[in-house]
Amino acid sequence: MIFPGKAGDARGVSQPYNNKGFAQNPSASDVAAAFSGAGIVPAVVPKFAPSGILDAVFTVSDSQQMVNATPGTNLTGQQTASLPKFFFKSDSTISSDVEYVVAFVDPDAPTPQNQSLGQVRHFLGGGFHADATSGLLTNNTPALSEYFKPGPPAGSDPHRYTILLYTQSKDFATKGPSLVNASTPITSFNISAFADAVGLGEPIAGTFFFEGPSESAVEPAKGSAGRSEAVDRVAVLAFMLAVLLVQ
Repeated sequence: MIFPGKAGDARGVSQPYNNKGFAQNPSASDVAAAFSGAGIVPAVVPKFAPSGILDAVFTVSDSQQMVNATPGTNLTGQQTASLPKFFFKSDSTISSDVEYVVAFVDPDAPTPQNQSLGQVRHFLGGGFHADATSGLLTNNTPALSEYFKPGPPAGSDPHRYTILLYTQSKDFATKGPSLVNASTPITSFNISAFADAVGLGEPIAGTFFFEGPSESAVEPAKGSAGRSEAVDRVAVLAFMLAVLLVQ
């Protein structure tokens, strides 16, 4: 079953949300404001009232540099090549018995102006437990949808890559695999519809980052006739080819 994506509000894509005031230590209310400022609410989720902080820490393979995707930060393809480590922080006591679901989606595929392939599902997994001290989320169960690294096509504006944390429901383990599995297309996904179907409720934490095309991507020549249409055509074809190569 495929959950149809809904074209979202692309506000903030051309001019990314400025998070300089809380780049390292955002509060839950800061993150909620950033989600609204970037149009992720309501483009990806209808509402967002986080009860904690979700950190997504990428490790760059060549340098082993660790990069935290704080809300609204700009990252590169080199930085996001591998699945990040996730950390959940909350003022409330975090029980190791509680299970969580992590979802990672892109509403802006193939471009923010043409979201005909969004949302793209970059990761979806459950069975995560949070370490009571560090907040590190770990799991021992296979993901419903393995990591598909970001890769905006040439000519695209930066995409809003959105990571959400949910408290796992009883129905996730039983209903989830029939809705999302290895044979399910990663395009035209809708995380809110999936969350409703398996009873996840609203996300309890989240973050997002911007990423544009890599420097090696070939963009249609500037000044050519019908360049915007050419960019869209190239973007769709390039993106679909990338998806086919991993599925």
